[in-house]
Amino acid sequence: MRSELRELEGQSFDVAIIGAGINGCSAAQHLAAAGYKVLLVDQNDFASGATSRSGRILHCGLRFLAPKKTVWEFFSAPGQLWMKIRTAKEMAEAQGELYTTIRPYLRPMDIALPIYAGQGYSGWHVDIGAMLVRWMNRGRSPINYRRWKGVKSPHPFVRHLTRPEAIRSVVAFDDQQFIWPERIALDACFNARDLGAVVRNYTRVVGLEKSGASAWRLQLSDMTGSATVEAAYVLNLAGIEIDAANRLVPGLHNIPPRVRAMKGVHILVRLPKEYRGHGIAGENSLGEHIFCLPWGEYHYIGPTETIYDGDPNEVTPDDEDISFLKREAQALLPGLPIMDARVELAWAGARPITFDPEHAHGKRLPFSIFHDMTDEGARNLLAVTWGIIVNHRATARRIVDEIRKRLSPSGTGCRIDYAPRSRPNLNPTSSKAELDAAVAHFIDVECATSAVDILCRRTMLFWDNVVTAMLLSRVVAAMSDKFGWSERRQAAEIDDFRSYVSRQHRVDALIDEI
Repeated sequence: MRSELRELEGQSFDVAIIGAGINGCSAAQHLAAAGYKVLLVDQNDFASGATSRSGRILHCGLRFLAPKKTVWEFFSAPGQLWMKIRTAKEMAEAQGELYTTIRPYLRPMDIALPIYAGQGYSGWHVDIGAMLVRWMNRGRSPINYRRWKGVKSPHPFVRHLTRPEAIRSVVAFDDQQFIWPERIALDACFNARDLGAVVRNYTRVVGLEKSGASAWRLQLSDMTGSATVEAAYVLNLAGIEIDAANRLVPGLHNIPPRVRAMKGVHILVRLPKEYRGHGIAGENSLGEHIFCLPWGEYHYIGPTETIYDGDPNEVTPDDEDISFLKREAQALLPGLPIMDARVELAWAGARPITFDPEHAHGKRLPFSIFHDMTDEGARNLLAVTWGIIVNHRATARRIVDEIRKRLSPSGTGCRIDYAPRSRPNLNPTSSKAELDAAVAHFIDVECATSAVDILCRRTMLFWDNVVTAMLLSRVVAAMSDKFGWSERRQAAEIDDFRSYVSRQHRVDALIDEI
């Protein structure tokens, strides 16, 4: 259970991290393992932002070897080719590491990709790319690459593709899917706590100012009160609020932006059983990627790509987003009844892509750009933009190396435990004793404060589309026993959950009881 914030008053840390998404949690884990005294805070729940709203794909690296228009651009811009090869190598290595350490959080999926005439590259070009990925991956995560000429592929989606007469080849390969990115971040967060870090959700940084030549003073606030702490180094991993966090510092309110927030929406629909486990990738009418990927009994379609400048806490899927995705998916797969499909669930996230005045949608490569704010008069303040889930460990290791250049750890190093953490099982058929124990664990050990925290992040129940009205009531009743809620407060918690999933996920009714 979360302690009162005032208990931190006057404490000093080596590194304070703002933002507890996957990169903040991983950075806390790696820094604590390196011997640093770490504070990790987030104004919302752990892993509740872009980490929870991603496309959930652990790319093998093949897509990053594709040219924008033609392979000849690689010869005219060798720097771009090198960047793409480096990015593909990072993806392949990351997939291999995650596949061997957290395989229970991954799920293989078979993805087909049509290659149309006029796309600028041919099937044999993709063959070379697949060979490179296999070499980079070193066989740690099989990609099972195949290619067929024309539309001869047995892949179930292929016969429904648009313009079959223009298809030169179809390639298919196995990629991995993050079935639970929230839990990957939570495991890293709580391993960081095991290693000595202080981790707090629902804790805002409301003030950030220099303290002496290089140290920092942070003013923190939450529902229980406030506290002031100091840190020798501040790491800004606040996602799309990186600029807002930087501008808390006196004198930095007019600095150029570092982030371009891009909204990505996905929708979940049910397709016939024959498509389960299979996905398709293509391009929409804007020349952007569009995927239709398996999710248990369902498929999800996305993403959109729109600039977002609204409330960071209200990045939600709207009617226009949903209509766009249905329309584009139907155009890609005219043989499937997508326009009439019921949207079972939707989600929207805003990605902190690196700001670039020459690119309206931000700078897409490379990932994980470091912004040392020393030249802005803020020594020992580092922001990181466009850090993605796939590379979170590599980004964290780079962060440790960067901080070591200026700050030695105050403690001794120890070993990181990447293995999935044990946790209680909770499902709609759990007995009262099992449910009570699980809820107590999520509150006492994992800092959950709401039904949303438990059902949407600390378990997969909401994402598996199995939350019933009865289960929600039982979870809230168990929470009431822990927190001493009145009947009115319990009713408000149920209403809050329903409001959240309606607003954030377009779910207006929970599953009926069986």
